[in-house]
Amino acid sequence: MARIGLTGASGIMGQTLRKNFPSVEWLPFEAEILNSADIKKWIKDSGSFDAVIHLAAIVPTHLVDADPARALKVNVEGTVNLLECLREAYSSNYPWIFLASTGHVYASSDRPLTEVAPLAPISLYGLTKLQAEEWAGEYQRRFKQLICVGRIFSSSSPLHPETYFIPAMIRKISQAGRGAVLEVHGLKGTRDFQTADQVSQAIHFLFEKKATGIFNIASGASIRLVDLVARIQKRLGREDVKVVALDRDTSHLNADVEKMKKLGFAPCADLDALLDQVMGNTYPS
Repeated sequence: MARIGLTGASGIMGQTLRKNFPSVEWLPFEAEILNSADIKKWIKDSGSFDAVIHLAAIVPTHLVDADPARALKVNVEGTVNLLECLREAYSSNYPWIFLASTGHVYASSDRPLTEVAPLAPISLYGLTKLQAEEWAGEYQRRFKQLICVGRIFSSSSPLHPETYFIPAMIRKISQAGRGAVLEVHGLKGTRDFQTADQVSQAIHFLFEKKATGIFNIASGASIRLVDLVARIQKRLGREDVKVVALDRDTSHLNADVEKMKKLGFAPCADLDALLDQVMGNTYPS
C-alpha cells in the first residue's frame, strides 16, 4: 500500500483524491504550512513517504486579490517550507513530490497551450503559483528532489463554492427574474473544463509513473464560455434570461495535453457529464 503525505487534505481536491483512492494510506498534514516545526513533526511522525502531494494553497482568485501578501506567504513560502523540510529529512532517496499548479500561469492564447508556451500569469493567483513552480524547479536542480508540477486547468465539482465560474453562473441564472438581462464580463473567452475526479485520476497516474517535470492536467477540449452558459440556461429551463457578454477581462486558457497522452494517460472531454455531476447534485436539470 502506497503511503502518501497530503497537504490541503480538507480541500476539494484533497477530499476527491482520498475518496477515489481509498487503497492509499493517506497521511494528511493538518497544521500550518508556514510553520516549519509543524511540517517537521508531521514528517517525523508519519515515518517514510512514498510520495507527497502538495495541494495546500489559497486558490480562489477573489481571496488572492483581497490579500496578496497572505497568498504569497501560503502559496510560495509554504511550498518552500515543505520542500526544505523534506530536504532536511531526506538527504537522498527523496519521496516523489507533486506540486499542484494552475493553467493561470500561462499567457492568454487562442491556441492550445503546451508546457513550454509563454508564461504571463493572468491572475495574482497564477503569479503565486508560477513563483512556487520556480522554487520547486530550483530544489529539483540543486538537491535532486523528484518533483512533478501539474498545471491544473479549470475544474468543477459539486463541492465548489459559488465563487467559481460554473456554480456562480448557475446561481445567477436560476435566481434571475423572468426575462432578466445579465451582463457578464469574460464570457468572450474560452476555457478547458474537467471534473475534480478527472484531475484526481491524472494526479494518481503521474504518481504511478513517478513522472517528473511539468504536465498540463486538462481535458484538451476548448469551449467558449458563452456556449457553456447557454448549456446551463437550457438545463435550468431559463432561456428567457438574456446573457450579455461584456467585452472586457477576456482571456483564453486551453491546454495541449499531448505530453500526458504520450505518457499513457487518456484525458476525458465530456462537458455534459461534468454538468450532470455539478448540477445534478444541487440544481434541477
